[in-house]
Amino acid sequence: MEQVSLNSTTETSQMVSKRDGYFIKQSKSDGIAKASDRDSLIQYKLTIYENIWRAIFLFITICGGILVERVYRFHNDPYTASVPKGHIYDFWISIVSALVIALIRFLIRYFLLDKVVGMLSEKRLKTIEEGKKRADQICKWLFDISYYTLTSIIGYLICKDQPFLPPSLLGSGSCNNLFMGHPEVPYVPYLDIFYLVQTGTHLYTFIHQIIAKFRDPKFYEYALHHGLALFLLWFSYMMNFKLVGIIVLLIHDIGDVFLIAARAYTDLKNRIVAINILIYVLTYPTWVYTRNIVFPFCVIGAAADQYMTPRSEEYSRIMDFPMMYMLFMISALAIMHIYWTFFLSKAAISMLGKGKDKNGYDS
Repeated sequence: MEQVSLNSTTETSQMVSKRDGYFIKQSKSDGIAKASDRDSLIQYKLTIYENIWRAIFLFITICGGILVERVYRFHNDPYTASVPKGHIYDFWISIVSALVIALIRFLIRYFLLDKVVGMLSEKRLKTIEEGKKRADQICKWLFDISYYTLTSIIGYLICKDQPFLPPSLLGSGSCNNLFMGHPEVPYVPYLDIFYLVQTGTHLYTFIHQIIAKFRDPKFYEYALHHGLALFLLWFSYMMNFKLVGIIVLLIHDIGDVFLIAARAYTDLKNRIVAINILIYVLTYPTWVYTRNIVFPFCVIGAAADQYMTPRSEEYSRIMDFPMMYMLFMISALAIMHIYWTFFLSKAAISMLGKGKDKNGYDS
């Protein structure tokens, strides 16, 4: 009797163990399935977004081709032929700048890649390939942090005493002066060389995106952003919209310093959480303030006012379409800012609220 009872107990225990084991395995399987479903949903949404960016990219490219003719007209029409303006040959400085930047990035990667791998947190070292890929990204960010810090300082020093730098950017001027005297543009020391070097940076970034990241899931989104920035720089330089251009550069560079620093510091294994949170706290308001407040109210507002204000017939004949196109371009850029602010907000909430910092734009 005892033997039967013992056997029954043993069989029951084995059944319970098997049953519990089954549920554990089933629970893990369910978790994996749910994670897979979430990843599929995220990928589906990103695919939709990417198709939208692809359509916008193609549309803007076609319109950009039309604008080339307007640039030619601006440079050769009797009304504006005698106006001092930038020349296409000036962009040799941009080409040289792009080559120098490519060399500097290569040297940073060559000398620092292995050291950066050793500084990464465990979550970035699941495989050797993943670790090196992330270290390569951080090497790029190290250059970007240094570069954008430098350009933010230099850009501000160039603009600080000018009548077009508004109080919202620590100036004493007004956004309404961004188009003062146009189609002529007032002389600002070092503006042209700063502009052309910055164009070289965006030239390098755009070429790198086209060549090295053609198969990236967000290829068209980033190609749109980099291509839009590059074309706006070329277009604004050739059409004497340089005052608008340098303010746009300043707005973007300031925010990029903090954003890139936050993304890079997050990956370090010896990071201090308090410093990590501090960087995020500085990043978010800086990004929102410069890109979602100053940019639309200052830059887009000034451009809209310039477009809507009646001008001479000769000016309207040459400038109406370029002004309308520039308004469309900077408005598209403002929409992209809102789009990215949404993802930045999600990442900030996740990081500060749950201690997680993963986001779909961490690349």
